[in-house]
Amino acid sequence: MSAQAVTFAHWIRYAALVVALGFALAIGLAFAPTLFGREVMVVTTGSMEPWAPVGSIVITRMVDARTVGVGDVITFREQGAMPTTHRIIEVVERDASSSTFLTKGDANEDADPAPVRIVGSVAVGERAIPVLGRILVAIRSPLAFLALALLGLSSAALERALVSSVRPRVRPMLT
Repeated sequence: MSAQAVTFAHWIRYAALVVALGFALAIGLAFAPTLFGREVMVVTTGSMEPWAPVGSIVITRMVDARTVGVGDVITFREQGAMPTTHRIIEVVERDASSSTFLTKGDANEDADPAPVRIVGSVAVGERAIPVLGRILVAIRSPLAFLALALLGLSSAALERALVSSVRPRVRPMLT
């Protein structure tokens, strides 16, 4: 094999490394907030566009429900349902241990059908980061994991095969 083939093998290896590092960086950016007491939610519907487009991640922090009000974005889970991230449009009631809110998605015309009662703390949306949620969902799939593993293994095997075919063959001398 030629020196060009070896150079090609090196480029394949570097490309595989860049792809792997890119995925690692995306995962790190998505989960770094958890080190600072935050949670990461992936947006799966368009109800909060343009603030949080589909495929975004929303970074939330837990606060006492009695400290949030109109305009705040909260993530809540009604019994048996997926989490919902919507904006508070009205504080219906507050007492010593809970708060009840009327919520609405920014892109929705109507408010949510029933008020949400929160006892204790609630997740407040601090920031939405577009596209990162799509990457996280893709990386979590078994197919993506397999593709990354195969990319790494095949690039290493290709480089080894090309480099070993270029090395001069040395025969031991018999004395």
